[in-house]
Amino acid sequence: MNTETITQLLERYFHDQATLAEQEALFKYLEENPGNEQWETLLLKFIPEAVESGEREEKYNFLVKSVLGKLKVRNSKRRWLAVAASVIALLGVGLYFYTNHKTAGPVAVAAPDSAPITAPSANRATITLADGSVVYLDSVANGQLAQLGNIQLVKLANGQIAYRTADGQILKEPQNNTLTNPRGSRIIDMQLSDGSHVWLNAGSSITYPVFFTGNERTVTLEGEAYFEVTEDKSKPFYVRFSPTSKEERAGTVEVLGTYFNVNAYSDEENIKEIKVTLLEGSVRVSNPGIPSRIINPGQQAGLTKNGISVRQVDLNDIMSWKNGYFNLNDLAFTEIMNQLERWYDIDAVYPAGVPNIGLFGKIGRDLSLAETLTSLGDMGVRCRMEGKRLIITK
Repeated sequence: MNTETITQLLERYFHDQATLAEQEALFKYLEENPGNEQWETLLLKFIPEAVESGEREEKYNFLVKSVLGKLKVRNSKRRWLAVAASVIALLGVGLYFYTNHKTAGPVAVAAPDSAPITAPSANRATITLADGSVVYLDSVANGQLAQLGNIQLVKLANGQIAYRTADGQILKEPQNNTLTNPRGSRIIDMQLSDGSHVWLNAGSSITYPVFFTGNERTVTLEGEAYFEVTEDKSKPFYVRFSPTSKEERAGTVEVLGTYFNVNAYSDEENIKEIKVTLLEGSVRVSNPGIPSRIINPGQQAGLTKNGISVRQVDLNDIMSWKNGYFNLNDLAFTEIMNQLERWYDIDAVYPAGVPNIGLFGKIGRDLSLAETLTSLGDMGVRCRMEGKRLIITK
């Protein structure tokens, strides 16, 4: 995209003339070309009009916030840049948002009226052992946590959970453990006895055998997890989902050795779909009574009670949760709110109904709730906090 085209898009956006497709193109280019000095030069030309018009000033400020998330301030004389950059640092926006809401510019969002809700700073995960006892991972030191027959459950120095066994030692009777990562908890990662690695998102749980026996490896997931499965052609790896609602969403992912993400939250009632996304390798996705589908890297399978659909997706968007971001792209408004509910341990309610607002971009998961809500307010989301209830208004 040349300078003339960028200038035209900026002018159309600034004067409320850009179509939704043009807005997408503009902010996509901004995202893919961070630190480009031409942004400063192009934005400077809009200052006189922004100063003369309050409406234009709001539009300009929103545009500057979006741009400056990727620019570095090099000249202290450009005070408008420094001020805007400070705002961006505070809000944690730093990226390419747009909204198809009719309101131009930022919308004020009320901060929580109680103690500030921060991003999770610790892991609150637990492991329920086969005998029903519970190990609280945030309250135990590194080292051995439990002895399970010939298997040791250990917590490593980096916080990872692992199962260790001597060569040739196996359990005569299978024992299942359940790792639960509650709402308001940081991501927990675990290494299964076969060496496979699992990362578990907040509000998720996984049930698995302490040691895999027989001719298959099977785990059961509720919520969202990312898997890196150790290849073993003699023992296929299965991820199963129990029916999680009256829609009877159930299914299985079969792999030999691959990287994939599974989103099977039971609270995604409005979506009624389990999502399996493949990053590397090959997996077969099946649903009871429906023909199975094999997906390739970059594809996502959506499982419902009626069938399995396959689509191409942006892997960076899908893996945002593991990489430290809330993804807003191509998601229903309620899906985005579900992310906030699980991460901050809050409850979103819609007394005036779900707003018809399109959101675009990503927001850092290390921000406080107030900062995140302010960022959403810049995109047209009107809301307020009452205790731990997020009230979405129109």
